[in-house]
Formats: sequence, structure tokens, C-alpha cells
Amino acid sequence: MFDVVVRRGSIVSAQETRPGDIAITDGRIVAVMAPGAPVTAKREYDAAGCYVLPGAVDAHVHSRAPARPDRETWESATQAAARGGITTIIEMPTSDPAASTPAVLQNRVRTALQSAYVDFALYAGGVTDSARVAAELAAEGIVGFKILSHSPPPSRVREFVGLCAVSNAQLYESLQAIATTGLPCAVHAEDESLLEQGVQRTRATGTGHPLEHARSRPPYVEAVSIATLLVLTEETGARLHLPHVSSAWGLQLALEGKRKGVDVSVETCAHYLCFDESKLAELGGFAKVNPPLRKAADREALWEGIRTGAVDIVASDHGPYLYEEKDKASIWEAQAGNPGLEAVASVVYDAAVRGSITFNQAAAVLAEGPAQRFGLSRKGRLAPGFDADLVIIDPDQKWTFDWQDAYSLVRRNYKMYQGREFHGKLRTVLSRGALVYDGNKVVGGAGHGRYVTPGD
Repeated sequence: MFDVVVRRGSIVSAQETRPGDIAITDGRIVAVMAPGAPVTAKREYDAAGCYVLPGAVDAHVHSRAPARPDRETWESATQAAARGGITTIIEMPTSDPAASTPAVLQNRVRTALQSAYVDFALYAGGVTDSARVAAELAAEGIVGFKILSHSPPPSRVREFVGLCAVSNAQLYESLQAIATTGLPCAVHAEDESLLEQGVQRTRATGTGHPLEHARSRPPYVEAVSIATLLVLTEETGARLHLPHVSSAWGLQLALEGKRKGVDVSVETCAHYLCFDESKLAELGGFAKVNPPLRKAADREALWEGIRTGAVDIVASDHGPYLYEEKDKASIWEAQAGNPGLEAVASVVYDAAVRGSITFNQAAAVLAEGPAQRFGLSRKGRLAPGFDADLVIIDPDQKWTFDWQDAYSLVRRNYKMYQGREFHGKLRTVLSRGALVYDGNKVVGGAGHGRYVTPGD
């Protein structure tokens, strides 16, 4: 007898969709069988008429826990993840203090293990010229390093210690050191000098209108940084990950790098797929993100990137701030970042139901792509030996996003998605075989989530 059997679903991988039953024991998938297999289980889920996909791996989360419990906690962030069909989060190192030392990483693991509803992995700050330091951080089980190619916000310097490389020389040294670990390095790609110039010029002549944010950080600021990073990655032999790629220009440069043989992966985010800069004009600070929302043509280029495989990962860039930190008369005073854990996967599933992408492409960018890139060898697929992380989606059901149903502590900030209708409803979410979302509410328990490391 198995612990769990999921019956009669359309089982989706990045490569194929086929009908079948999934058997689960001790949190792992032990068999994928023909529909109606004559087996018994302690618990069964009927997925008839539904798609069964691997649970999403969100490669870009800023819960900042345990530093700012007024904004988000491990508990609230992982509850939000469970509701959104995300069974593994990869947490960025921006915290207070920044996760750029073994001691801080160890504390984050300790606190998360007490509270997490789903599994979690960690990045570490990556600015170092020392292979020894990089190796010490890698030994803590991180799945990657994070660098920003610009200076930290003046009010948040402690959160960015060991994360900001503002010169090409510093980027080169850091990528060279990180390359020795074999782990990927995510680099926020906006050129420091062009960014500073754009912000200064725009603020000097502006009025604080929301679109000034987009005008101050145009696509070439991202493109120049990506072009530089591709050269440095090729030279150092590093493994580059480009988070939150927002523009057609940036995507094209990354694709050219891939074709040349540079080890680079591309991530975009749900907000760049859903919205253009008109949403920034409409909502002001509640649509402020870095890089900013772009033109409609950039949005369509990113969707085409998913269809062609140029985009490897879709993530949330979940960045919680208090309502009053977003609700500002001037766009320059609003913090950049929005909640996204409860929307990102549904954005992609909605596109699959509507037929603009396939469910196989959805599985690729939400699960298999991030799992493979970050070495989570038991995540991202529905196959024997893999963790039983899965979602059951009913393509015939529609639902409307309402921030009042959300679990993030900053749920009121979900203004971009408020009232949006999604096709395809999450009916069931399992994390290592355990039910964590039943289609209406999160039902798992704090402490269920475990720390996953490369090879897990």
C-alpha cells in the first residue's frame, strides 16, 4: 500500500503530457503508472479532467526573514508560496544583516526550519575576490550567489553588505572566485553609472510622476550590464544567472550569449509578463519594481522567449514592503518591490489554459528549469525518485484574485493583480506528498519545510 495515489490526471513534464496515476511513499514519487492502476493507498486524489504538474520552484524570493517580521516572516512567505502552487522557494540574501557570512546563513536556516510550510533554499552574497571565502559559503549548502551591479539604497546598506559590485573589476574578481565553486551566480543587471545618470537627470527635471521611474532606468541600462556580464562570464568560466530580465533588448543579448556557448540562464518575472508601464502610471508606487515595467513590445518578447526556450525561468521577485512604504505621492519616495508568490504560477498556468503557451512550457519555466539550474536534483519533475511536490490544476475553473484571500503580510500591496481573472484553478498542492493547499486554504503546518541544497 502506498501513502498517496494521484489518479487519472494528465501528468505534465517539460517534454510531454500523458495520462496516468502517481504513487507516493515517504514523500517521494515511487511509481508513475497507467491510469486506473490496481493499487491501494492511504489517501487518494482524483485528478480526472485536471493537469498534474511539478510544484513550482520560485528562484527569486525576498522574504528578508527573520529581519523584518512586520513585512514578512518565514511562516507567512511559505504559506503564500503554498497557496500559489510553489513548493520550493529560493531566498535571496538581502536581509539585515545580509546573508554574506556562514553565521548569517546558519541563522536563516535555523529560523526557517521552525516556521516554513514548504521547502526552501538559500543564496549567499557573492562579492568576494577570494575562492576560499566563496568555498566557505558554498559549504553552507547554498544553491547560488547573488550580486547587484549597482550601489545599495542609502537607507539599506546593512542589507547589501557583500552583495554590491559597482565596478567591472569587482564583478570580474567575484565571478572568478565564484566559478571555482561550480555554483551559479545571479547578478542584478543594471549598469551603475548609467543608472546614476538616469536617476539624477530625471529627478532634476521631473515632478515625481510614476513614469519617471521607467524613464530613469531605460532598457539600455539593463542591456549594457548584461552585455558586460556575458563577456566577464565567458572569460571567468562562471555560471551566470540573469534575474528579472525585463526587456527585449536584454533577452536578445542573453540569447546571443547562449548561442555563443556562454553558461547563462534567463529569468523573467510575472509582472513583466502581465503588465507594461501603463500599470506604473496607473498605480504609482504599487507598481514600482526594479528594473521597471517596460513597453508592451517587451512584454510580448518575453512571452515569445518562453515559447522558444530563450527564457529558462519565471519567478516572482517577491519583495514585501509595508503599505505606507509604497503609498507615496512621489514615485521617488516609494520602495521598489511587490508581493508575487501568490500570483506568479497562476500567471503562467493561465497562459497555458488560454493556449498562448503549452503546459509543458509552463512546467519548464516554473519547475524543471529552476530546479536544474540550481542543482535541486529531486525537484522539478514527476518521476520515480523525485520529491512528491505537485499541483493539480482544473483548467475549466476560473477565479478572480482578491488580496483579502492572500497570506502575505503585505497582501494589500497586491494591487497589480487585484480583480484579475485567471483561467485554471489550483485544486491541490502537495509538498513531499503532504497536502499544503486544498484549493481554498493553506492546510500544512509550520516546520514542514526543509532546507534543500545542491543534490537534493
